[in-house]
Amino acid sequence: TELVLELRSRVRVAGVHVTVFDLSDLYYAPEIASAMLIRQQAQATIDARHLIVNGAVDIVGGALEGLSARGIRVSESEAAGLASNLLCVLCSEGHVHNVMPLQQA
Repeated sequence: TELVLELRSRVRVAGVHVTVFDLSDLYYAPEIASAMLIRQQAQATIDARHLIVNGAVDIVGGALEGLSARGIRVSESEAAGLASNLLCVLCSEGHVHNVMPLQQA
């Protein structure tokens, strides 16, 4: 290829004949390498978040189906609240504190 031809022309004066030329390491300027690493980390974070959210949605769906299978009736607003709370707990990175609304009788 082009690299082999260029290398041949440069080392011919020393009596060296190049038959194969492969790059085993490729180095980037530090600012390019840093930008590439940041991009890779961002993509890995996004992929992990998608996995976590999809798993959480499956868990919430399973919980609602489990309640229904046991004959426990859940209103649409209760199901939405349960889904919201479970998604917050399952998708959060830190410790989650549950907040219970207080209603006046």
